[in-house]
Amino acid sequence: MFFESSLGSLGIKAYDWDVKNLSAPDVEVLSKFPAVIWFTGDADSATLTDGEALSLSQYLDSGGGLFLTGQNIGEDIGTHWFYSDYLKASFVGPRSLDHILEGAPGDLIGNGLTVVTAGSGGGGNQTSQDIIDALPGADTVFLYDDGVAGVRYDSGVFKTVYFSFGLEGVNDFAKGYDHRPIILKRILLWFGATVGCDEECGVQTSWSPHPRLLQNSPNPFSSATSISAIFPESSASRSRRLEVYDVSGRMVKSFDITEKGAGRLKLVWDGRDEAGRVVSSGIYFCRLTTDNFSATVKMVRMR
Repeated sequence: MFFESSLGSLGIKAYDWDVKNLSAPDVEVLSKFPAVIWFTGDADSATLTDGEALSLSQYLDSGGGLFLTGQNIGEDIGTHWFYSDYLKASFVGPRSLDHILEGAPGDLIGNGLTVVTAGSGGGGNQTSQDIIDALPGADTVFLYDDGVAGVRYDSGVFKTVYFSFGLEGVNDFAKGYDHRPIILKRILLWFGATVGCDEECGVQTSWSPHPRLLQNSPNPFSSATSISAIFPESSASRSRRLEVYDVSGRMVKSFDITEKGAGRLKLVWDGRDEAGRVVSSGIYFCRLTTDNFSATVKMVRMR
């Protein structure tokens, strides 16, 4: 309820996926979306399972954006590889009693914001907000009086934002404080959304994501591998090229892409060059190029 209404005020229609009823979405489902908002509510255990972490890591490795928010997450999975490698956070301690949070000065998301995580204008459920810290490479987004409450990380391939409190707890009735829509707006802007509303988050927001080149599968591969890309509506009718290069920069294979519409493109490379010769084992790079965008993934051929 809290997320749908906030996104609705931004003009964004979200697809709701209930993990309890539908089980965790796999990477094929996640890859249909340029950004994922994952919240854990009142959960104090199994906040993120190994399978969910694996699917999210695969999604992120293909260039996705993840906003993860919830109390108890750090206390539950603070030693998990996903927590350190993808969220770039460390767990400091449980149960900050501070319910007035300040945005980190100068941060692209948090700067100038102050929120209240108690009261009837939110979930009223923030009883175990974790205290965390940002690992090297990450930036602090929100602060309690006694520590860090939110971090963000840009790997160069993917972006993550992690709040150690539940965004649903932000009190949107609190006068003089900032509310959920402006926080979501800033996060989505940082992920790459084109937002057509003012600072008060008025009426119109639209996504204009770039195409996405997904990691080939399988990788490493021996005989053949699938290469997939996702094209949004904004990239329809633009020229597209998909080429494979070896480590010396020599193009060994190009694909003729005649389909110009939006949607998912899937090609298979059989490990042969333009002349039909089987290429040697080693590292190759697949590059997708359009009129105003390019992306590259590394592929490993093993024979």
